[in-house]
Amino acid sequence: MSRDIADTYCVGRGADRFDTAIDVATKFFSAPTEVGVATGLSFADALSAGALLGHVTAPLVLVATSSVPGSVTTYLAAVKGTLTTGYLIGGPNTVNQSVADAINVTLGG
Repeated sequence: MSRDIADTYCVGRGADRFDTAIDVATKFFSAPTEVGVATGLSFADALSAGALLGHVTAPLVLVATSSVPGSVTTYLAAVKGTLTTGYLIGGPNTVNQSVADAINVTLGG
């Protein structure tokens, strides 16, 4: 009997890359103590963050340059009770201060 690898091993099927990252975070990190945030509009910062986040066993969520997708806000609000550390990956041209402010509001900071 053959199996379709997409059905067997798929861990995230969001409507877009932002939702897919949240699907993965939700499946593997239901109570994280740390979280990484990087732009979902280019790959370099998120790719670079992978080593750090793998080392500290933390999820990566993706945002736009100047906004936080609703799925990210929902996830962060759901796990804020366990979070102690956040990593904002990238400079102000890739993730600007309004994103950091919105995340801080969501986390109660």
